[in-house]
Amino acid sequence: SMPTPPVRLVVRHPAGTHTVAGIQIALVGTDYFQRNGTVVLGVNHGLAVEGAMRHFAQISGEDVNYWGNVGLLHDVDYEMYPDEHLQHTAELLKPFGVDDDMIRSINSHGFGICSDVEPTLYMEKVLFAIDELTGLIVACALVLPDKKLANVEVASVLKKWKKKEFAR
Repeated sequence: SMPTPPVRLVVRHPAGTHTVAGIQIALVGTDYFQRNGTVVLGVNHGLAVEGAMRHFAQISGEDVNYWGNVGLLHDVDYEMYPDEHLQHTAELLKPFGVDDDMIRSINSHGFGICSDVEPTLYMEKVLFAIDELTGLIVACALVLPDKKLANVEVASVLKKWKKKEFAR
């Protein structure tokens, strides 16, 4: 099959303009994406999950853009509907031509928490793990004096991983 082409998404954030694969969403401020005042995504988290998904797609020989799109869009309804997370994914993404397979994959990342869609594909299992792991890594950076992600060490993440009370 043909690789998934990236849909152009230009994001302006403190580091400049960043073009990523996804739906047409423009950045509002520095913390959220927004389209026509409705679709909102956490920029840093969305980009972190997108980057990790692209990495795993690449090392697995999979479609990097498709996996990246899934990572970027995985929390598309969270800011608008935090108490109904993943219940609005289809209504928000279908108008942009996002197919049922991608919507299913996105919804699988909340399995057992806010979704009954079980991750079955390798990509879905990676998303399920990466969503939480990227949050932990960012939390590890935030407790550092300089708060820089580049200064987070693997040993520190592994140590925090064992502490249930960390990053609650």
